Amino acid sequence: MKLSIVPLIFILTVIFLKPVYSGDEYLVQGSVTGLTGKHNVYIALWTKDGWLKNKKFYKAEIIQADKITGNTVSFRFTAPPDDYAISVFEDLDGNKKLSKGFFGPREPYGFYKNFKPSFGAPKFKDCGFSLTGDILNADIPLLNSKS
Repeated sequence: MKLSIVPLIFILTVIFLKPVYSGDEYLVQGSVTGLTGKHNVYIALWTKDGWLKNKKFYKAEIIQADKITGNTVSFRFTAPPDDYAISVFEDLDGNKKLSKGFFGPREPYGFYKNFKPSFGAPKFKDCGFSLTGDILNADIPLLNSKS
């Protein structure tokens, strides 16, 4: 009896555990320009659901100030196909978050696709992109740059 149950369990497992994701991941790499080179840089890869919500990013990278030479840093993420956006800021005051004032961010910041918000936070559709293959030039110039 045990022998006949094992194939049945295997078949049911195969039927009900369909893979949701094929396993393909793509590379997103680029550079951030306009840095002072004296402060940590925070780069985040976001999905639409987490867009600009406190610590709801898909992946993030912190580049320590002592690893920065010059006014440019490179970054790279791998991620499955989906819609994403990338944000970055240089933490001038060391509080580990983008400091904002009445008229917007007080620290250098930027978004992939070089979106420049006029008033208020950008919408995901303004900065988002579909990742369907490698992106090797996701370059981001900082706004409010102090370099």
